Amino acid sequence: KKNMAGNSTDSLFAVVSTQKVSVASSSAQSAAIAAGIHHVRLVATKNCHYLIGANPTATTSSVYLPGNVIEKIRLNPGEKIAVIRSSEDGDLHITSLSK
Repeated sequence: KKNMAGNSTDSLFAVVSTQKVSVASSSAQSAAIAAGIHHVRLVATKNCHYLIGANPTATTSSVYLPGNVIEKIRLNPGEKIAVIRSSEDGDLHITSLSK
């Protein structure tokens, strides 16, 4: 979809739950994403890297997420998100979304 200015627009999502994962010098995992959830919103307080999977371990070669930038991603129920810092400790906020 595009709005009148030609910019992409998202469908609306309902917030289901939120979890916080500490971002530090070693990889940390979230809890498993709940059944029925296929989209999450990520926002970190500091620059970090993340990886999605059944038992992921993030490295500094994983997907980069700049601090204070919102990213919506699709994943599968039961998967986890692992995160590691880029240079400073912080927090990753993972918000489960439902259509």
